[in-house]
Amino acid sequence: MPYYPDFYQQAVYSIFQRGVDLKKTIPAVVTALLSVVALEAQAARWIVPGSAHAGGSGGTNWRTDLTLVNPSSSAASATIWFLPANADNSTLPSPATRSVPAGGQLVVPDALDSLFGRSGGGALLVESSETTLTVASRTYNKLPDREYGMALPGVPVTQAITPGETGHLIFLAKSGRYRSNVSFAGTTAQGGTVRVRLKNAAGAVIGEDTRSLKPYGQTQIDDIFGSLGAAATTVARAEVTGDTPFVAFASVIDGKTGDPFAVVAQRASTASTDLVVPSVVHRDGANSARYRSDLRIFNPSAQAATVTLSLYPGAVYPYGVTTTNPVTRTVSVPAGGLAGLDDLLAGTFGLTSDYGALRITSAVAVLALTNTYNDAPEGTSGQELPGVPATSLAAPGDTLRFAGLSGNGFRTNLLFVNLGNTTLDLSASFRGASGIVLSTRSFAIAPRAMVQANDVFPSGNSGFLELGPPADARLAGSSPSFYVLATVIHNVSNDPFQVTPSIQAMTSSGSCSRASLPNVGTVYAFRTSAPDGTLDSTTTFLSVADTVSTSRTESTGGGVTSVSTATKTIAYLPGNLIGVVSVDDSAQTQVGTIRTLVTFNPKLVGGPGPEVCSAFTWTSPSVQITTTATTPYGSSTMITASVPSRGRVVSTDETITVPAGTFRTYRTFVERDDLTTTETWVAYDNSLVVRQIDVTAKGTQTIVATRLE
Repeated sequence: MPYYPDFYQQAVYSIFQRGVDLKKTIPAVVTALLSVVALEAQAARWIVPGSAHAGGSGGTNWRTDLTLVNPSSSAASATIWFLPANADNSTLPSPATRSVPAGGQLVVPDALDSLFGRSGGGALLVESSETTLTVASRTYNKLPDREYGMALPGVPVTQAITPGETGHLIFLAKSGRYRSNVSFAGTTAQGGTVRVRLKNAAGAVIGEDTRSLKPYGQTQIDDIFGSLGAAATTVARAEVTGDTPFVAFASVIDGKTGDPFAVVAQRASTASTDLVVPSVVHRDGANSARYRSDLRIFNPSAQAATVTLSLYPGAVYPYGVTTTNPVTRTVSVPAGGLAGLDDLLAGTFGLTSDYGALRITSAVAVLALTNTYNDAPEGTSGQELPGVPATSLAAPGDTLRFAGLSGNGFRTNLLFVNLGNTTLDLSASFRGASGIVLSTRSFAIAPRAMVQANDVFPSGNSGFLELGPPADARLAGSSPSFYVLATVIHNVSNDPFQVTPSIQAMTSSGSCSRASLPNVGTVYAFRTSAPDGTLDSTTTFLSVADTVSTSRTESTGGGVTSVSTATKTIAYLPGNLIGVVSVDDSAQTQVGTIRTLVTFNPKLVGGPGPEVCSAFTWTSPSVQITTTATTPYGSSTMITASVPSRGRVVSTDETITVPAGTFRTYRTFVERDDLTTTETWVAYDNSLVVRQIDVTAKGTQTIVATRLE
């Protein structure tokens, strides 16, 4: 789904209107006018950053199961490599190849032993030409009568943390109960180094280290607190960086049960002002379980955050309570600080036999993660539940796919959160490994409610779940409003692990369509011609993940060349619209580094998304734009307002030829209250702008794609 250049143009239009010479304007600003953000990553490779067939501390016995789900109508071939820890895997070891049935699931138990006859630890690399695969894994401590484990996703390599980026592990702990390990997995044949900085709740560094990461390498720092000489604390986090792409995660392990929960590194750019945790609890459950939830909130910004916690009480399906005025609590989180709220419902809300969904809102974007666990006499066993940005929820009509569910020695529960204002109707199809339907079930979830459906997977079976609209539903494009999480619980240990859904957007229909997404590594050259000069730019996409993308652009104009790296964040808005949240750009110029941060309050409406429909129209009200520029000579902040505008989709099928080639495009037209207009052609093949014409009081500016690789 394309990210229209018009979004950024409205944000910086006043710069050009004030007569700034284009040749001297920060090239990164022009870059921002042309960049795109994809809503889903396109990838043919996934990295499972941790896997094992080995013994560990405290008598643990680690195993990893790998799960692949193929939603397509044809069997898919998957190539799987084991990347041993601390080894140079630049010439990838001999792989294993497996077929995933059409519409089915493949589970590889104890993958290191069954696929490779290997012991030890490392990462798994999965490759397939079927890019819609869901890749998941479970690493667990296998005991004679029970298991304690954690889920680790297969992360598309396109979503790796790139050189210069910082990843945040926001839930680390060291105590008489817990120890924490930190692991890194390289996603390329380029070796390098990775650095970890361990920080306390206030943000002070309490330990740091640099480790070598070999090509396609995997390395782990056991007991990160002990290894770095840091004092024990249960409220800590870590920042991870590197000079080669990597995926990082922490495993926080109970010393008695050996049960881990996983903390995958997040980017600060994915922080949100509106997060949803599907379930928090202080309540006893089946088989004498005693479930509790600990919450961590990290504020990555440079200003303090006042965070509101809103609790939507839960109910067991088919009951559901619409909550108009949820119970709220307020928490302060300092700049760069971490709030630790243990046993959240009892300690913060004063509730001792309740559960529900938690909504976390703040004027400052934050990250959140909970550990929900069974607090048993023999030790804890739990699962991580991340705060999901409200903009990343599913929309009615989407299909959610859950891999690796079981009713055989486990019980599977579904947690539904419906933040919409109408009842949510869903149809569940429980499928076995071959894709055969084991059973079906309908769910109706009340508006603004949290509902838990217990033990849903057919007894004695394992497989996956597809959850979507009823077959006869007539749905129009709508905004994201609901989320569903599966939690799979071992019947003996009561240990849960969470299964997050793979969300497939509603299929286009009628005169509506969607553009394909750009690939990471795409090189996109374009020329901007204006009355006051010409600028040639080349953009390379470094990462594309959900609603955030990072790109590197080199621009030359008027004899001046600069290089910039920009991160752009968008959001879904009601009514099949998307809007811009922020643009964070760092440009290397002849005078030094110039950083430009542009934020919008509220989000700036920009155009249709994800559906591009014939004759679709929209309006964009004026919003506040805060632009902060930091240069070697100082910093300045400017607050302006965008110009209100009206837009429409002129055509959904036009073929045009530009220097970069011939493209099938759709065309949009925007007119603003200041009488300026923008006409844009976007290629379906890659969601890139191949031509744009801006008509202003200063004259006409054109943008044209000159090369695409």
